Amino acid sequence: MGIFGIRKTQFNDLTIKFITTSMKHLFLLIILLSTTITLVGKPHQLKSKGKEANIIPKEWTMICETKGDFNNDGYKDWAFVAMSDDSTANMEECIGKMKCWSPTLAIYFGTKRGKFKQFACWDTIMSSEEYASIEHNISIDTNEENYLELGCSTWHGTGTWKVPYVSYTFRFQDNKFQLIERDVQEFDRATQTTEYWHYNYITGENTYQIDYGEYDPNKPEEDEEVDDDDERGETDKNKENVEKPKLLILGEFELW
Repeated sequence: MGIFGIRKTQFNDLTIKFITTSMKHLFLLIILLSTTITLVGKPHQLKSKGKEANIIPKEWTMICETKGDFNNDGYKDWAFVAMSDDSTANMEECIGKMKCWSPTLAIYFGTKRGKFKQFACWDTIMSSEEYASIEHNISIDTNEENYLELGCSTWHGTGTWKVPYVSYTFRFQDNKFQLIERDVQEFDRATQTTEYWHYNYITGENTYQIDYGEYDPNKPEEDEEVDDDDERGETDKNKENVEKPKLLILGEFELW
């Protein structure tokens, strides 16, 4: 007889049963905790296909959108930038920021049944690390040639005098959106000058232009007579041709 009148074999059986049961409970607890950790802070996902009204969850905010036949199949396609409203996620990463989740850029191709099917979705190429003194603005449009145009600007409340704006033009071919043009505009709040850069990645041509605004060094004095045909206020231009670069693909680089 063993302890408390229990045979040694019975005691061993009870011990094994207790350990087995405890291990099962521990295993279930680990699964529950891992599932909880995975779900907490996870934003609602965009649907891969369906009607326009059902693709974006109610917990999301639409920032901007446009429609156009990007793939030239005769059906309207849909591109938009939206953001999840889940402000409880990744709290440590959100300290000091106004928004926790980066904006999502999504492109959906239209179908003959009036529905949309997701072509691609990116949530890391557009930054939204907005602090109290920094504000990002995003715009999206379709031009006459059904090219996708994305515009990004940044406003710094303090720390810099520069106000940059970048516009990207993408053409859909070979089953991807290729960057064919990029325009950069930078306004200096101190000097009131605006600089422009235009890059054409198809022709390899770059153009630079500067507008001096009110502080134009070519502006005549107040008592100086100005002819009607005077070209003052025209900007300085510089054009140079460079070797045609390899076309970048939307999704393979950060927009800003």
